[in-house]
Amino acid sequence: MQDIAAENRGKVTAYVGAGGKTSSIRKRAETLRAEGKRVLILTTTKMMVPQEQEIFTAYEQTGQESVISATASVWQERRAAEKQLKERVQSVLDTYGCCVAGSLIPGTEKFGMLPEKLMEDLLYLADEILIEADGSAHMPVKAPAEHEPVLFPYMDEVVIVMGAHAIGKPLREVCHRVDYAKELLKCDADKIVTAADLKTLAEQGYAIPIQKQYPWMKISKVTGKDIKLCLTAEKKDKVRDKQ
Repeated sequence: MQDIAAENRGKVTAYVGAGGKTSSIRKRAETLRAEGKRVLILTTTKMMVPQEQEIFTAYEQTGQESVISATASVWQERRAAEKQLKERVQSVLDTYGCCVAGSLIPGTEKFGMLPEKLMEDLLYLADEILIEADGSAHMPVKAPAEHEPVLFPYMDEVVIVMGAHAIGKPLREVCHRVDYAKELLKCDADKIVTAADLKTLAEQGYAIPIQKQYPWMKISKVTGKDIKLCLTAEKKDKVRDKQ
């Protein structure tokens, strides 16, 4: 059930799959920004920190995130950090029309998911929110594990991406979680990947399970080169209204 007021927040689109999620998000963000819309980019997994440092806003962790053991001073520090992040996001959106926000991961050039409540609060600051919600270990094809992708009920649309450059190559060389893919495709790891395989992984690995769990979400399936694999499934408003 969608529990975040849709009438007051921006449209939320999650990108899952492999082989082009980040580039698809960047391309969509540029298109939206050119239309005069304010765009916020987040993740529920991990993303690379953008080269454009001016549009990146990092959340500073307090060092104590346990709800049970947090002291009053820790809570105050956390609230102050969240307030500062919201203000920085607002400022970046006002200045550049696009903001990337997340929690820095020490020792890496990546950032991760913000605290859940803070992320929900940010949904009201932009016209469109683009979220990378799946990892693929830099592989162009993926079959998700049971805990993947990382979605939330307030998401309006899910874009499933698969890398077309995997076609013609052995599955073992181009697929993240190849054992899951073998089960879905009923093949061995030496199978040469076809366009039909990408469609099967997108539908059986992502679209069907996602619509079963979140029947109100719109689902789109594309390859990393923006080639449509199949028709878009429209949001089921009647089902959502019954939730």
